[in-house]
Amino acid sequence: MRFGITKNLNSLIFCFCSHLSLSLQNSMNVVTSHRNSNLDWIRCVAIFLVITVHTWSLARASEVDYPLLHRVYDAFIGCGVPLFLMLSGGLQLSSQPQSLSAFYSKRLKRLLVPFFFWATLIYVLSACLGKYDEVQSLKDGLIHYVPFVLENKINMAYWYVPLMLLLYAITPFLQKALHDCTRTTRMGLICVWLCVIALRNVYPEMYVLRYTSELIVYLGFYVVGFFVCNPIEGRSLSGKQWWGVVSMFIVALVLFVVKAPAPTLWRAFMCVAMLVLLLNVRLPHVEIVQRVSQYSYAIYLFHMIFIPPLYTLIHFDGGSAALWQSCLWPVLTSVVVLLISYLVCWVLCRCFSNHKWMGIN
Repeated sequence: MRFGITKNLNSLIFCFCSHLSLSLQNSMNVVTSHRNSNLDWIRCVAIFLVITVHTWSLARASEVDYPLLHRVYDAFIGCGVPLFLMLSGGLQLSSQPQSLSAFYSKRLKRLLVPFFFWATLIYVLSACLGKYDEVQSLKDGLIHYVPFVLENKINMAYWYVPLMLLLYAITPFLQKALHDCTRTTRMGLICVWLCVIALRNVYPEMYVLRYTSELIVYLGFYVVGFFVCNPIEGRSLSGKQWWGVVSMFIVALVLFVVKAPAPTLWRAFMCVAMLVLLLNVRLPHVEIVQRVSQYSYAIYLFHMIFIPPLYTLIHFDGGSAALWQSCLWPVLTSVVVLLISYLVCWVLCRCFSNHKWMGIN
């Protein structure tokens, strides 16, 4: 039975790749001399989805009572991190080669300085509010700070920072490997990546995949982002290629309905299709979208502190809430959290002339 499922998935993957190749070779090149409003929109969509992931997870809606609602939320909001990874891959892997010291110095400074600033601030506020049972004094706070950072106990969203550290560590080597990559090689790499994802879903108990597939999935998004954002031929999509993008969404929808053998594979198809679409449609320049894009890393680092107070304020408990409340409140809370986070960043920009150390570009 499983062999049949794997065979069908592999056939589906190769059919998908024939359509994807049309989209990859003609997507919009992101390396331009002027600001690309499409990139701002992608970051804006991605950070909203990331916030919604956390409002949904903290809502704790009943999976037994509302299984379809869980499937829809888990499927769609999970596209936020892949969009960020693909955009980072498109920009970082296509940047001009630098010495290793210059590359690591610039990237690590932009990644780690804002992280430690916000992590320390949130740790102090949380300790003062009595969030940590282990921290009852200043001495306890100093003793537990480093372990809490290393164990990701300050903010569950901070798992993304070690992931980016690892991706940045191998980026200079990926740049050299992918620089002269042919279309055939690109398609081969994508096929291998999708096959690994398919095996991960069909055979989750496989020892090798159990501990490596998560990293392969995220590394794949990073590299595919480079392929999509920096095609071999830089032209806008023709009518035939648009049908290729539509086919990706259709395949993703089919996999979503099937569910059991391919949840992560569904997300891979959907995220790549979303990126191709957002890069190739004409999106207007909107100042607030541009600012959200510039604030996106800072918003990611501190937005979660606003979610529990808002749920307390509206007396929302997903475990006992009605269906309409479980559908509506996480989305509305995400909108409010994004607006509050935007205002915080806007005020900080007005207070400090140099604000890159806070994650604001």
